Amino acid sequence: MARSWLRSGVAWRLAGVSAVLAMAGACSSGGADKLLVLDGSKVCEVFTPEQILEYGVGTVSAQVKNSGPENAFSSCVWKSAGPSGTRLLTVSFDNKQLNDWVGDKNRTEPVSGYRASLASDIMSIASGPDIGVLTIDSRDAAKPIRDIAEAAVARLMKK
Repeated sequence: MARSWLRSGVAWRLAGVSAVLAMAGACSSGGADKLLVLDGSKVCEVFTPEQILEYGVGTVSAQVKNSGPENAFSSCVWKSAGPSGTRLLTVSFDNKQLNDWVGDKNRTEPVSGYRASLASDIMSIASGPDIGVLTIDSRDAAKPIRDIAEAAVARLMKK
C-alpha cells in the first residue's frame, strides 16, 4: 500500500509543496523583501514630539523636502542649545542612493532586521534590498544612536 501511494506521486507532490512553503517562509522572514517607507514630505515626522524631547533636541531648525536628482533626498535637523552645549539630531532619506555598502564594512548589528553601518554618531540603514538609505546623525543627543535608529525604523515600518 505504501508503495502504491509513493508511485502515485502524491508523496512527491506533498514533498514539493512542503519545500516551496518552507522556502517562502524563509524568504519572508529574511530582510530581503522588507522595505522602509521613506516619504520625503514627512521626514520631520519620523519622531513623535515626545521622542524629540527624550532625545534632548528642541525644534526643527532646517528642513529639505524632495530635493536633488529625481527629488530623492530629504532631511530634517532638530537643534537645541543649552548650558551643556548644542545638541543636534539629523535624519535624512535618500530614495535613490545605492545601499550595497551599508552593513558590509564594519559589521554593525542590523537595526530591526535592516542592514546598518555605524560611524561615530552616524548610522546609515538600508531601506530596501538595493536602493534607499536612511541616515541618522545624533551628535550629542540624549539617547544612544541605536535607540534613536530603532525608533525611526519602527515608525517608518508602520506607514
